[in-house]
Amino acid sequence: MVWFPAFVATIVLMVAAVAIAAVIGLAGAWAASTVQPSGVNPRKLAEPTSTERLFASTSSRFCGWLGARCVGWLGARCVGWFLGWFYWALVVAVVTPLILHAAAWEATAGKFGIGMLTQTGARVTAGDTYGVFAGFVATAWLHGLHGGAMVGLATLLGISRLPRSIREQACLDAGPWRRWWRVLLPLAAPWWTVALLATAGLAATEMTVADLYGYRTIADEFYRFFAVEPTLPSILVTCFLPMVLAATIVTYVFVSRRRIAYANAFREPHVDVDVVVDRAGGMTRFVAVVVMVVIAGLLVLIPLLGLINNIGQVVVRSGDDVEVAWSLKMALSRLWEAPRLFAAEYRWTTIISVASSVASLAIAWPLAAWVRRRARAAVGVDAMMVALICVPGPIAGLMVVHLFQFEVPGFRFLYQQTILPTMIALSFRTLPITYWLVKAGYVGIETSTLELAAMETTPLKSFWFIERPLLMRSLVLAGVAAAVASSGDLPATLPVVPAGVTTVAVRLFGLLHSGARYQEAALSLWYLAALFIVTRIAIRKL
Repeated sequence: MVWFPAFVATIVLMVAAVAIAAVIGLAGAWAASTVQPSGVNPRKLAEPTSTERLFASTSSRFCGWLGARCVGWLGARCVGWFLGWFYWALVVAVVTPLILHAAAWEATAGKFGIGMLTQTGARVTAGDTYGVFAGFVATAWLHGLHGGAMVGLATLLGISRLPRSIREQACLDAGPWRRWWRVLLPLAAPWWTVALLATAGLAATEMTVADLYGYRTIADEFYRFFAVEPTLPSILVTCFLPMVLAATIVTYVFVSRRRIAYANAFREPHVDVDVVVDRAGGMTRFVAVVVMVVIAGLLVLIPLLGLINNIGQVVVRSGDDVEVAWSLKMALSRLWEAPRLFAAEYRWTTIISVASSVASLAIAWPLAAWVRRRARAAVGVDAMMVALICVPGPIAGLMVVHLFQFEVPGFRFLYQQTILPTMIALSFRTLPITYWLVKAGYVGIETSTLELAAMETTPLKSFWFIERPLLMRSLVLAGVAAAVASSGDLPATLPVVPAGVTTVAVRLFGLLHSGARYQEAALSLWYLAALFIVTRIAIRKL
């Protein structure tokens, strides 16, 4: 087969996904930072000077001051509440698998949604017109939304890790707009640049969304034509772009290490004091709130409303006329039946997710502890983790399949009767995620504390009784992140899932291809509810 059209289509998808992610992510990060600037004591938000002046112009100065304080307090509470939910929306959009994003947007703008803007419109009406680029808009939109949430979170994380002295100096030398775009954003470049590269890498390696909309990327072509008998040229072509991205990420991270180390060297302990910051004007803050509402709606609210609309749709036929109505009774009935109807899918998804999370944590935690004081080993392990996460899902699954074809006693039983091959295939994603989160937890521990523990006790006791309590939050976060990632990693799961085992992602993939709407919406809503609950608990506890 000819790889050039698929190669061009993949490049175009990567560029479009990165562009959409940059617009959504950077705009959301700017809006969140503008509504609540970094370094401002939250209690200071309860001092609305403009409102106080408005009330002070009335006949009673005391009543004006009291009203200003009440309005300011209420406004601060609303702003804080809204900011918390906006951050939560970004996290939910990141942890939501792409197949679930596709299911939600199919229910919103697909064959049975508001308009035929995605699957049917992309594959039928646009297929003859756009040829190889049929389905491009829907595929790029989903990758861009998912990547935009990653870019937004990475940007906010990078800005929050900047030293307090730099933020205060920027407040003195520049206004709010110039401070953000000319000072804070360039200093946070290592974080949001890696997020953009991760978005491009996901677009190059993920094949389920591309296959759903008929957009033929390299990973999708490999899955269609070489899933049974892969050839060396097909593997090299499929892995070329991901490996280029992996090399780019590794090089950029190592080049930016001096900048990150320089910033961390000036980090100061948090002190709860009032910091004077040049806050943005009222109109700018209003625009920022509007931007946050739009982005949160695109990421979570609109797709969620689409699923709710889809689950309650009822087709009423009257003669030759067919009308589509919405019934609350039918929606509740279908939602109530979903846990029983898809009990096996939920059960196997939970089992595979928990097992993959525990296995990845058991490997990543000792590995992160081992490279903590070995700089050269850390470089090699970091590069290996980047290479692992950039391996396309179909390639990872087929590598595991061929591994268990060797004539080794017990391999056939393990391949056919256990989920071990599935766990190994999922480890290409879960192991790097767990490793980096645990390693980040070690960065937050003072080196003197670990050195003192090593002097007074054995390495094993120090590892379990000293490091474990200090790393508990990072370990829990790493375990949750690995479980969520493994629950929706469909490209790696499809080739190796045992017979009779069906996860939620695999079932969603089949339902979307078959055109089901009620079952797909019910299955997605319970899965999305589980992600909401887990994410909310993680945010509040960690």
